[in-house]
Amino acid sequence: MGERSSTCPRLGRRAVVLLAASTLIRARSARADCPGAEAFIESAGERTVAILNAKDSDDAHRLQEMADLMFEVADLSLIARLVLGRHWRSATQAQRAAYLDAFRVYALDSLAYRFAQLGRGVSFKLLGRCVAEDHDAQVGTEVKLPTRPEPVRIDWRTREADGGYRLVDVTIEGVSLVVSNRSEFDSVVSREGLDALIARIQGKSKQRG
Repeated sequence: MGERSSTCPRLGRRAVVLLAASTLIRARSARADCPGAEAFIESAGERTVAILNAKDSDDAHRLQEMADLMFEVADLSLIARLVLGRHWRSATQAQRAAYLDAFRVYALDSLAYRFAQLGRGVSFKLLGRCVAEDHDAQVGTEVKLPTRPEPVRIDWRTREADGGYRLVDVTIEGVSLVVSNRSEFDSVVSREGLDALIARIQGKSKQRG
């Protein structure tokens, strides 16, 4: 009896260790996959460069193609919630719906416009620097522009979704689009309210158009 009682706890501890190890393995497998994220960004980057460098494309056509690409590769709903931050929790259902609709148009216009303005003669390469954090992976790249002697560092934050990847943030030379927009949006909502922010976003989109 003494031997059995002393053996059972050891077996119990082994079981706990094995269970913890298997849980850790599953957790690690759920982490973002850098090779997959890099392949996703490489494909999106090559498509972006092809759009920008197309010789038979005018500015309006290039802008529309960039907007279509951004809509395909970016998780605009998640980006919208990340940008709004703490104010998302206190928003009504009607405000959330109106904000998401306005933000999608604003983000597509803004991102597409930024990239379309780069012009022709652009080149793009992966830096081989990827940082995986939980379900996100940040992929480092360099973009060379004909108007600048030094390449531009752009980091792309991706998240696994539905068996693939979506873009959830872009950091250009250390400036995150999510963080910078969150600061601006938070200031407006704190002073004037969420409805005022929605109106401003809608106004910016109309001005861009």
